Amino acid sequence: MIVYDISRKETFNNLNKWLSEVECYAQEGVLMMLVGNKTDLETSREVSSQSGKEWAATNDMPFIETSAKNSHNVEKAFRMLAEMLDKHVTKVDEKNQAFVIGSKETPPTENVAAKCSCS
Repeated sequence: MIVYDISRKETFNNLNKWLSEVECYAQEGVLMMLVGNKTDLETSREVSSQSGKEWAATNDMPFIETSAKNSHNVEKAFRMLAEMLDKHVTKVDEKNQAFVIGSKETPPTENVAAKCSCS
């Protein structure tokens, strides 16, 4: 989950940086979703729902808005994540304590951190 605060535009502006870090340090094919949090602060909203939807669509991931304070859509967000895992995980790599994403014929990919230049 990549989470930003709907009442702080600067957190939304950092999404590309955070996505880059995930892509740099996570295994290739990692499952991600975008979460706009703090919907309880609707009157202080600085990031529209539409902006979140568009960013998520551009980056090929699901999107949901939540409020951890009042539990709005929190369970739904985790159910979405669980459904994504159920759909994409082919086995569990117990040695590396990781999920293997993709087809059973495809070997797990290595961590790409050594191949990229994250800063």
